Amino acid sequence: MTLSKQKLRQRINSINSTMKITKAMELIAKVKLQKQREFMEKNREYASVLKATVNEIISRNIHSENQYLIEKDAPAKLTYVFSSDMGLCGGYNSNMLKLIETVIKKEDPIILIGKKQRSWLLNRKYNIVNNEISSDNIDYELIKGLADIGIEKYINNEISGIQVLYTEFVNTVTFEPRLETLLP
Repeated sequence: MTLSKQKLRQRINSINSTMKITKAMELIAKVKLQKQREFMEKNREYASVLKATVNEIISRNIHSENQYLIEKDAPAKLTYVFSSDMGLCGGYNSNMLKLIETVIKKEDPIILIGKKQRSWLLNRKYNIVNNEISSDNIDYELIKGLADIGIEKYINNEISGIQVLYTEFVNTVTFEPRLETLLP
């Protein structure tokens, strides 16, 4: 079946428009990735030194009665999950979801940052305790507020620990999911 010249022209124009949109999305993604990479590199060393310092302080004060170092009897652990807002990012989201299935109990509270995994987690009856938060809108005040929620639950013996699940940037193709314990 042959298309008329007009239909063929419309189809070519449509394909060209789609190509332009795709190219624009690619350029935007490259700029965002470069910006995030620069931010990450600036903060990676700081985070590493901060973590080592905190671990050193804790190891030297092992017999301290600090309320943040005491094991709790609560059955649940709170997990902060950092995910993307959209798909089309290879195994980024799927690798994280596989890890969630293996390390988080469905009844344990989850504070989710990022939109993409919300429906997947809710459909599988995971206990998301916060409203939707875009990963593009993260700032100090938001993170402090979310951290305060976790600390309050920990102090009140509602949870036995706090952990964070995120993906570590290896290179532009590889992001590895990581689970780190914050408390105790």
